[in-house]
Amino acid sequence: MADALRAERAAPEPSYRLRVDCDGERGVRRLEVFRSGAAIWELHTHVMLPVQTRVDLLHRLDEGGFVALEPRYGGKPEATKEPARALRIVCRIELELDGVRASSIQFADGEQSKALRSLANALLDAVAPLAASGTRVDGLEQGLELLSRGDLLPEGFELRFVELPRPGTTTVPGTILRVEHRTATTRVYLPGVELGEPVSTELSDDAFRSLIGELVAANLQSLPVNLWAEDQLDLEVRVLGHQRSIQARPFSRLGSDTLGEAQRRFDRLVEAIRALVPGPQ
Repeated sequence: MADALRAERAAPEPSYRLRVDCDGERGVRRLEVFRSGAAIWELHTHVMLPVQTRVDLLHRLDEGGFVALEPRYGGKPEATKEPARALRIVCRIELELDGVRASSIQFADGEQSKALRSLANALLDAVAPLAASGTRVDGLEQGLELLSRGDLLPEGFELRFVELPRPGTTTVPGTILRVEHRTATTRVYLPGVELGEPVSTELSDDAFRSLIGELVAANLQSLPVNLWAEDQLDLEVRVLGHQRSIQARPFSRLGSDTLGEAQRRFDRLVEAIRALVPGPQ
């Protein structure tokens, strides 16, 4: 990691993934930087980082001794009669560049690392002023509208669609589709038997805009969390920190026409999503 970090510092336009979150007097602050230079601040603001800022973050990581930090600190409370508590992450830095990954995580209780906290806060402080001029997203529908107009970059978008055969069917495979940013990855899935190798493709501008348009037209926030389907469908859509989850099943209390226009909007959306899955439908 040390060699990769120093090499990337010298690149004209550094390309890396960085995640930082750390709690403090101002609450938990979060930052995620993508290879394109796009960044998500506090799960609600999208900002494009200037090249110099991206270089500066690498300088801070290098000079702040990131590669010398332990992978883990804390998480071992002193002996007590109280029941064991789940480990809680209070500070973290994760970096991926040139195919190399490294992380340092601070858990609550036990040994605490001032060096990790100091470096994490320095990274966060470097980006905080830029976030003030970023694009803030206060809801899922707003985020989808911004994506559809090109006013928000795809890095803040994720979709997960699972289609499984109806209960009792064990020979018909299902599919799992995940769209992260503009990369669509599909796996064939047979519950309890097989998880196929992933097949990934980069969505074209037109395909991505079409998908976002279908999501806008579906008006996700107005759809019930449960709808009808012949098979078992799970849909999750996220834009920055805003998410909507919908399940469709052959519910006994629902039929294909019970929910009227809402059902029809969902069905149209499902067909558009299925079109992203390669192979026979």
